[in-house]
Parts: sequence; structure tokens; C-alpha cells
Amino acid sequence: MRKTLPALLLLGACSIGHSQLPLPEGFLALEGRTEEATGPHAVLGLDLELNDSGSLLSLEIQPGCRISRIEEGGAADLAGLQVGDILLSFEGVPTDDPERILTLLRGRRGGEEATVRAQRGAKVFEVSATLQEKEFAQARVLFWVDRALLRAAFEDGQDESAFPVVAQVAPDSPLAAVGVGPGDSIESFQGSDPGSAAELVRRIGRELGPGDPFRMWTRSKGGTGREVLGIAWSPGRILTEFRLWPLFSWNLDPAEDREVLIVGDLILASVLKKIREGGETRWSIFSVFSWKTGIPELEEVYPSATR
Repeated sequence: MRKTLPALLLLGACSIGHSQLPLPEGFLALEGRTEEATGPHAVLGLDLELNDSGSLLSLEIQPGCRISRIEEGGAADLAGLQVGDILLSFEGVPTDDPERILTLLRGRRGGEEATVRAQRGAKVFEVSATLQEKEFAQARVLFWVDRALLRAAFEDGQDESAFPVVAQVAPDSPLAAVGVGPGDSIESFQGSDPGSAAELVRRIGRELGPGDPFRMWTRSKGGTGREVLGIAWSPGRILTEFRLWPLFSWNLDPAEDREVLIVGDLILASVLKKIREGGETRWSIFSVFSWKTGIPELEEVYPSATR
């Protein structure tokens, strides 16, 4: 027992954590930006929601959108659609999320005919709906940002297909590594239609993990299409803590930019303690002598007003 006690006292421990890599500042400006869309808009006269499985055991999202409300006398009502039907496509474009149908309707006018495919139970059918037009103000989100895996911002395209378009990529983005940049449209993700920009970001988080391979079909501004194969971003791993009690202990918090070093941990006091927070460092010896150092910074000083 006497021989093992010193060994226990000198027992070392270490831990490894993920390094933190924040998005560039430009992304913060994109995230959450909205636009107030006013004027006449083509409408179907219905409300949509994601088509989840409805099972507590599986929250899988199914193809299409579930119709949750039908406006009496609206285009969908007159076309014979009902609450509970699954809207599968609009003019041949899959509608797997509510944002996609809103994007498709923005380019249409009242009085135009549109072919809608829907599912009711086991039956899939198509109907022709005469679009109606309403004038109202509606705020819509302009950009959707994937912070972690592809590290890119996306927006909805303005053409009839309404494919998501890359708005911005971080310098370390996996998309930048394979030559995909702002203005390129995403026509396929993991072998299927990407949906709207919002749906694409949801799918990235749902279908990819750090370091997973991804597959896309992209089209440049000039109209050239190509298949893109890449690897989702994966955070590096760094040493965040190391202890050899009571000789010393070291701890690093990358998110807070804070580092603590203690030499000779005597419980009530320590031989040397160093605490760094950003550019400022505090030192102390035996908890008696202490001083502080920092990085000099330039500050703008306004002259006092003359009288």
C-alpha cells in the first residue's frame, strides 16, 4: 500500500476535444436575413407541412408535403384536393418541403394552369389547378446556412426549377475544395432532388456526419453541369487537458480562448499559476506575488470639445 500511494498521487490524466473553427463574419450577416415580398402572388389556396412518418418510433420525413388546410373556393379546393392529401410535385418539380412550393409560385401569375401531382392513401393522381392571385406582404428568408458540414450558405433559385444556389462558401468549405462556388446551382444531393435551400440544409444535417462522403450534381452560371464528389468537413482534435497531480495541471478551452497552467498544486496554494484569457495573462507565485500582462492595443481617442 505504501508503494502504490506515490504512484496514485502522480497519476496523470489527459483529455482530447474538438477544435473550434467559427464561420467567417460574412456568414453571420447572411444568416437570418429576410425580404418583405409585396405585390400580387400566385397562390394555390392551401397550407402545407412536412410529411413526417407520424410514428413515435421513426421521425423519418417522407416525400411530398401534407396539406393541412384548404381555402374554400381556392385553386386547390376547386381542383379537388383535400386536407390530408400529400402534394408530391408542382409542374413536375418535387415538392418535398413547403418552401419549395412558395419558390415555384413566385414566378407564376393568377389564371395560369398548373399540373399538380398528389397522393391520397394508396392512390397517386394528377389534377389541373387554375392559380389564383392575391396581393399581400410576406417576409421570406433569403439565405440558409450550413455551419458545420459543408460550411456554405444557400438561397433559392429564381428559375422554374427553383434549385438551391450557392450564395457563399467559407474558405475551408468542402465545396470550395471541389471547385463549387457562389452562383452554382445544386440540382442533386446524394442522388436525389435537393428541394429548396431550407430543405437542402436540413438534409445536409440529417444525412451527413463529420468526414462523410457526399455526392452532388451542380451547374455553373454558364450552364455546365458536372458531378461533384467530396468529404464533409470534420473538426480537428486537439489536446485540451493534461494533469500530473500534484506536479502540474494544464487546461485549454478553445471556445473561450482560455488557458490555465498550475505548477505545484498544493490544494490551498500553488507554486505557480498562469491564467490566459485572450490577450491578457495573469500570473501568481504561492498565491502571494501576482502580476498581469497583456497585448497593447490601439484605441481611437476623440479630442475633447473646445469652448
